[in-house]
Amino acid sequence: MHVAECGSGPAVVFLHGFPEFWYAWRHQIKALSGRFHAVAPDLRGYNETERPDSGYDLETLAADVAGLLDALGEKKVHLVGHDWGGALAWYFAHRYPERLHRLAVMNGPHPMRTLEIWGRNPLQVLRSLYILYFQIPWLPEYLISLRDHAGVVQMFRWGAVRKERLTPEDLEAFREAARKAGGVGGGLAYYRAIPSQYKAVRQLRLNPIPVPTLILWTDRDPALSLDFTRGMAKFVSGPLTVRVLHGVGHWIQQEAPDEVNEALLEFFAG
Repeated sequence: MHVAECGSGPAVVFLHGFPEFWYAWRHQIKALSGRFHAVAPDLRGYNETERPDSGYDLETLAADVAGLLDALGEKKVHLVGHDWGGALAWYFAHRYPERLHRLAVMNGPHPMRTLEIWGRNPLQVLRSLYILYFQIPWLPEYLISLRDHAGVVQMFRWGAVRKERLTPEDLEAFREAARKAGGVGGGLAYYRAIPSQYKAVRQLRLNPIPVPTLILWTDRDPALSLDFTRGMAKFVSGPLTVRVLHGVGHWIQQEAPDEVNEALLEFFAG
């Protein structure tokens, strides 16, 4: 597992989403490293981290994070997740609550809340149809890789409202990560594991998360509605705070870095 890290003090671990890598947290690493040990791994299947053929279920991914904490010598950390990294952060907090000080999730749906919403929100089901497309073998990888992985750039532009926050240099960094062996196949493996992993989640008895939890969301995410922020108290027994940033798209920590950094610094200082 490849890791970017900076600073010293209490550890804050950042988990990215698709089709990102550690670089998605560049603004947060810089802002928090003056007070914290900021750690941003490339998750399984991304960029410089290995791409095994299996292990993209939430249970194995959570064990990856636990193994990372062991390797860092950290018994407890602050955990931050976005997108798929948010779903993983939720699951990790249920399975390993003793390893956390505080939890912050940004535009990353809770696995059980996702099942609830898919069962009663037709509009969100329509917004999630791309997940069905990602189930098709090899075709999504092929189409995304055309024209030097132009599909990766298109995903960032589609999800962003404050598009100027993603500079040509930023987009090239994500394109470069996608060029590496395996391309976006590792990230798509997360989606292809959904049928089995959500079945497993339904069978688990997940105890409510006991640590202070912050949900940061945006009102203009084209993929994830604000419905994901509602009804969350049953999953969190510790103090729960929900904040919504207005006029921001899916890439919250990149589109609104100042607001996100301020919120994280305030939350972790509490």
